[in-house]
Amino acid sequence: MRKYFVLLCLLMCGSQMFAQQTAVCFEGGTLESAKAKAAQEKKVLFIMCTANYCGACRMMEREVFTVPEVADFYNKNFVSYKLNMDNPDGKAFGKTCEVPAYPTLIFMDEQGDILFKNVGGLKAKEFMALSRRAYAREKSEAIRFEEGERDKNFVLGYLNRLGDRYLDLELQAAFNALYEEQGNKILKDKDYWEIFKKYVGDRDCPAAVDFLKHYKRYAKQYGEGAAFWKVRNLYANFTCVNALYETDNYGFSNYKKGVVPEKKKQYFALLDEMGLPHAEELKAQINLMCLLNERRYDEAFALGEKHLAEADAGTLCAWAALADRLTRDEAARKKMAVWADRALEIASDAACREEAQEMSRRLKTYSVPIVEKHGKTYSLPI
Repeated sequence: MRKYFVLLCLLMCGSQMFAQQTAVCFEGGTLESAKAKAAQEKKVLFIMCTANYCGACRMMEREVFTVPEVADFYNKNFVSYKLNMDNPDGKAFGKTCEVPAYPTLIFMDEQGDILFKNVGGLKAKEFMALSRRAYAREKSEAIRFEEGERDKNFVLGYLNRLGDRYLDLELQAAFNALYEEQGNKILKDKDYWEIFKKYVGDRDCPAAVDFLKHYKRYAKQYGEGAAFWKVRNLYANFTCVNALYETDNYGFSNYKKGVVPEKKKQYFALLDEMGLPHAEELKAQINLMCLLNERRYDEAFALGEKHLAEADAGTLCAWAALADRLTRDEAARKKMAVWADRALEIASDAACREEAQEMSRRLKTYSVPIVEKHGKTYSLPI
């Protein structure tokens, strides 16, 4: 009887050990050693770009990498490596391979070329579907585009997916390639114009330079509101505003110290020198964003009441969207909701009315900014 008891204990311990090993095995050592192993074994390299604070990464570690089907498939067919982007080697990798958020899941072939890149956490079923495509060495959309596939439906889908995944550098490179091939006729195509308007953020790229040079033409074709919306997103965006501040030891803008006056003066002079349309409105919007960043909400509201007295619905929506994004005080948010309500009263098109209604709801409902995936691009700067 005692022998049977001992045998049972051994079997239980063995099953527990097996269960503990039923997880994706990630390589130790360096990323370069993992690449070398993948090349030697002729396997796809899976890199999980993670961070210490990444909740979705922890979810995948608990709920995906421990699924027996996933673990078995990966441990047989992949070399897996977990790269902490908070560490020096992760930061170095991020400079050469765009990693906009965590987790970013990267699959490389034996030559080190990227097969697939996915931004954001996935459940086991979705993860396995992507993994099987990587294992089969299917050509990713990036490779198909690079090799010259230009079917319009394919290209539009590819660009939209890059934009939705915040892969800004890859999208910019692809759009630059298209502009080089097609010239300024690409912006005359409404479908490509929408991609440019929604996602392209480099104001020095050829398409943006052409857009500003022929602003009146595009304003006539797509409407003044749509054209100026793009100007806002190129010259009065969060990056532009953050550049006006001193930075802290980690390179982030220090809102507590306020704007550096000389930086702001120089930037406003640049806006004037370029002859941008409605430059004074751009300056006012930048001033609003600075006040909201510094939580000077009474001054921000006063500026809005002064500037928006004769504003159109598009401008009202733009300022309401900024208030929603940057205001962290319940009373101030409800006061600024009046801008969205005014826009709703005078909006002449359905899209603007929808935006005004949404901004009003958010400002009145939430006491702090809330990120919602409502599937729409509103008036927020890039």
